[in-house]
Amino acid sequence: MGCSRRASQLTFRFSGCVEHFTWENGKRSDAQTRDIDTGFPVWKIKTNVTFPEALEHGVVTITVATKVNPAESAQFDGEIDFEGLTERTWVNSDNANSGQTWTAKSVNTKPSVSSASPPATAKKAA
Repeated sequence: MGCSRRASQLTFRFSGCVEHFTWENGKRSDAQTRDIDTGFPVWKIKTNVTFPEALEHGVVTITVATKVNPAESAQFDGEIDFEGLTERTWVNSDNANSGQTWTAKSVNTKPSVSSASPPATAKKAA
């Protein structure tokens, strides 16, 4: 996944969601993390993502703050969109670990294409 990509080229499918917790002194906090600006709870949304230009797919977890648990309105394997999506690649030179951190300003759930109604057909004028 070393190629550059734009979020508009990616297709995300919902596969789960968990609360985000902070860790302090090796222990998980009891309260769900809250966004500093909005006060909304922070969620980790697991998605299956397709990178069409690279002919690849994978699992990406995206961190987003939202008032309502995204799992309440998303359909499993349903398409979802993110606003303000950013990806940051990081490398830890001390132990040669690397990875990506994905964040978004908001998430929009929508029905799965497979459950959507077929398109309406145009009627001829009489």
